[in-house]
Amino acid sequence: MQEDLPRDEDHEIALDEAIDEALEGQPRAAEWFQLKRALEKRRAMLQDDLDVAEDDTLRKKLRAAIAETEEHIAVLSEEAEITSFVEDTVRFSAEVHRLQQGG
Repeated sequence: MQEDLPRDEDHEIALDEAIDEALEGQPRAAEWFQLKRALEKRRAMLQDDLDVAEDDTLRKKLRAAIAETEEHIAVLSEEAEITSFVEDTVRFSAEVHRLQQGG
């Protein structure tokens, strides 16, 4: 059973390298999702500030910041989904290749 371990590790390393190559230096899906969650927390804080703000000028700035944050969240969400698709495609292709090779 131990003979399989290095091969599995080698396969995982090769798979990670293939994913990195396919992404051409862009972050992994998990990183995009993490950035999205951070912006969602920021949006919630901005909304909390808006809920208690009484100054109209401040409320206008907070609404603009919320709108901008929501746009960024949408972009990050799209990037995460696209990247996840690319990662899954590479994994699937590697598994098909491995199975064809009898591994």
